[in-house]
Amino acid sequence: MEDRATCKLEFEVGTTKEQVCELLGKYTTEYCIANFYPEREIGCKSVAFAVVDLPPKLLPQLYKDGAIKWIETLMSFNEPAREAAACAA
Repeated sequence: MEDRATCKLEFEVGTTKEQVCELLGKYTTEYCIANFYPEREIGCKSVAFAVVDLPPKLLPQLYKDGAIKWIETLMSFNEPAREAAACAA
C-alpha cells in the first residue's frame, strides 16, 4: 500500500487533458485523472482543473516547478498504486 492523495489541480484555461497527462507523466506513471474540466467558472475567474489521485510526495515539486497554478488536497488515503493507463477514459 502506498500513500495517495486526491487533489484538485488548477491549470491555465485552454489546457487539455492530454497536456495534463503529459505533464503528470514527467513526474510519475502512478496517477489517475478522475475528472477533467477544460474551463469552469469559479467565482469570477475561469480555470481548467483536474481531480487527480497521485502520490502526495509529488505535490510540492509540481507546485515548485510551476507546472500547476494551484493545488487543493481533497483527501489522502492508502491504496495499491494504479497506473495512469488503468484510469484512462
